[in-house]
Amino acid sequence: MSAFHAAGLYPISLFAVDKFNVDFAFPAEKVAVEYHGGNWHNTKTKQAQDSRKADYLRGQGWALLVFPRLDKPQANDAGNRRVTADDLVSQTLTALTLQAA
Repeated sequence: MSAFHAAGLYPISLFAVDKFNVDFAFPAEKVAVEYHGGNWHNTKTKQAQDSRKADYLRGQGWALLVFPRLDKPQANDAGNRRVTADDLVSQTLTALTLQAA
C-alpha cells in the first residue's frame, strides 16, 4: 500500500466484487490488483480458486493484475518469482491508463 501511496495512487484494500475480494481495487477504472505473497497460492486448491476469481473478474470487465511476492528476503522461500514495488506500481499505472481509455 505504501508503494501505491508514494505514487499518488489510493486503491481500496480488500474490495468486494460480488462474492470475491480483491487485495487492491480501483473500482472506477475496474482495475484489481492481487498480491500472491504466500506459498499457499502454489497449492492446487488455491490455484483453482484463484483461477475462478480471475475468470469471474475478467468476465465482469475488470483488468486483473496478479503479482507474486515482492522482492524481499524470506526465511522460508520456496522459489517463488518476485517483483519489485516499482514493477507493481508501474504495471498498475499502465492498467489504469488502458482501462480509462
